[in-house]
Amino acid sequence: MEELTMEIPEGREMECLLDTLKEHFRNASGTLGTSAEQKALFRKQLEEQSGKKIDDDMMDIASRMQMVQPVALLPGGKATNWEHVNLYVDDRGISKGLRRNDRACGLALECGAPTDIVGDAFLARILDDDDRFERHDFTLDEMSSSAPWVKRAYTLQIAKKQNSGDVQEQIRAMGGMKDAANVMNLQDNLPEPGPPPGSIDDTGSQLYKWSQEGEDVVVVVPVRETTTKADVKCVVKKDRIRLEVTDAPNEGERLIVD
Repeated sequence: MEELTMEIPEGREMECLLDTLKEHFRNASGTLGTSAEQKALFRKQLEEQSGKKIDDDMMDIASRMQMVQPVALLPGGKATNWEHVNLYVDDRGISKGLRRNDRACGLALECGAPTDIVGDAFLARILDDDDRFERHDFTLDEMSSSAPWVKRAYTLQIAKKQNSGDVQEQIRAMGGMKDAANVMNLQDNLPEPGPPPGSIDDTGSQLYKWSQEGEDVVVVVPVRETTTKADVKCVVKKDRIRLEVTDAPNEGERLIVD
């Protein structure tokens, strides 16, 4: 366990850490024998997460991507003055066969967010209230189960789970109402769910695919082989996501999601 520092370029407060970690995780090797084994395990992992069959096109796109998975230990909000403390791990750690990180798992458990974490894990603090995004120091001295932020995280995580339980109870009650409505044939006039707005262009081609499991949303956008990360601009807000690919050949194809 060590404390690391990094320079934060102006205007790249959000990307600087993630880009550094992507490069680190991209070079991380696991214990599986062949890339074919890793790819098969990765496909299984994606299908379990999305609940959908992953076709070869989506698999090829996902295989070329290296993402960083944040694990929220201290969930930010008004109660924390929008302070967040996150663990950052390799989202392909399981498919790479990386070893279980007992220290990171123990910390997550102390924070009330038990998670099975494999491979290297990086801890960082941010302030994010949608209007401001700042990276703040996190030191080794704070790596203690008795640290104030850990106790606050545990309290908030437990409260979050209790609130989630209340919501689930309401959903079950609504499910009973839905069953009653079905008996009365009140569902007959409801429209069939369609693709998300904007996912189909004027020619009928699908611009992007998406899936959701709980609070996790995955958006997959096919791009040209020459597209680099500098060509992709993504802005995520509380009630909006905007994704733009700036190297698209036609002006009308640059904005993918809005």
